Amino acid sequence: MTGKKRRTVKTISEYLSSEQVLSLVTGKQMKYATTPEFYHKRDRALMSLAFLTAGRINEVLKLRKSQFNFNESPHYILVENMHVSKRKRELIKKYGNHITKRWSFILPLSPDPNIYEYPKMVQLVPFTRLVVEYLELLEPDEPLFQMGTRWAWEIIRKTTRLFPNWFRSQAEMWYGSNILRDSVKLAKFVGVVRPEQVAHYIGFDYKETLKEPQKIK
Repeated sequence: MTGKKRRTVKTISEYLSSEQVLSLVTGKQMKYATTPEFYHKRDRALMSLAFLTAGRINEVLKLRKSQFNFNESPHYILVENMHVSKRKRELIKKYGNHITKRWSFILPLSPDPNIYEYPKMVQLVPFTRLVVEYLELLEPDEPLFQMGTRWAWEIIRKTTRLFPNWFRSQAEMWYGSNILRDSVKLAKFVGVVRPEQVAHYIGFDYKETLKEPQKIK
């Protein structure tokens, strides 16, 4: 018996601009019988965070509202203690328990002159706003997404015809090309131990090879 071929980041041949990714996030919507406005905001926040955080989908699903710190600055939200999966016991023993948590990072709300990358970071503001719209509907320490990875995959598949790690790969390329430009920094940001795992995302000028976004049928 043969199953469907698993799609991985190796199958991705197109790297899109942030505007093109946003058009996918805000495009087709699932049909819900009850409270569709709530679920549409949830789905858009799910995909926005998959791109903003460059996180694996199970890491995004573990986020709670209390991890989003709005008090640090009026220009951004600070995301704290995001979980990192795929940590073997040997790695934890070698590097310590801190490798199961990501360093705090920001989601931009508006241009900040104190952050040198802000002209590029401002491209991510529309994604952050979609996240904020959803966070406003939740209780202070409520989990953001009360669903399993299978349903998250289904939402993304039906609305974009893509898969969760597509957003992670697009984000790694975007951050590597526009903001971090260093494999060590990018590895620390996305929560991988070996910089060589993300080195191919550095120094790539997506603007020169940009293709049309994948069509949603």
